[in-house]
Amino acid sequence: MNRCFAEEDLSNPDLMGYEDRRAKEIWAQLCPKDQHGADAILDLHSTTANMGLTILPSSKHPFNLQLLAYLSEIDPSVRVCLGEHYGNDAPMLRSLSAFGCTIEVGPIAQGVVNARQLQQTEMLVHAILDYLDAQNRGKPLPTPSHLTVYQAIGSIDYPRNSVGELQAAIHPQLQFKDYEPLHPGEPMFLTFTGESLPYPGESTVFPVFINEAAYYEKHIAMVLTEKQQLQLETA
Repeated sequence: MNRCFAEEDLSNPDLMGYEDRRAKEIWAQLCPKDQHGADAILDLHSTTANMGLTILPSSKHPFNLQLLAYLSEIDPSVRVCLGEHYGNDAPMLRSLSAFGCTIEVGPIAQGVVNARQLQQTEMLVHAILDYLDAQNRGKPLPTPSHLTVYQAIGSIDYPRNSVGELQAAIHPQLQFKDYEPLHPGEPMFLTFTGESLPYPGESTVFPVFINEAAYYEKHIAMVLTEKQQLQLETA
């Protein structure tokens, strides 16, 4: 359902599957007609990939980046991943508001509750709410002038045969290495016949969402990112 919030899909009356209908119901609640929409959206997710505490903002608005810089400073384990699409191009729930984010926490098996990760998520949500509250009271919290981000530049699918069947798995040397540098020629996949397939790119990247269970059907083995340092406006 997280991919059902593109504006053109929400406005399409012919899309009436369960997830499409549920997305339209949520859209109506958060963005009622003739009223101001939700000021901020926090969308909580778990992931089977080794993403730790990752935040994906709904936009690159300076306020969002300042919030993320604040969170990264109070908890250095927090990482910031910038998607490829924003606004009307983004089909995510977070796209319904210019302010807010998706929080990805992992690795965790689907359907499993991990108390430590639950506590980490709660602490992160409370920190975000405290920041928003301080902003609303006219007493913004100080933020750093720099922010490290991982900018998504594309994705790579698993090797498949002519009928779409998987022919390889994530290479053992790459599994759970989210946010670590992947250099040209380093192992990326291991075929079911034992052949190691290297990363074919010409520049170093930082893969994320490696071997995410929900992405098999989306033909995504991993998302490739570039590590960047942003200079921010300071309050």
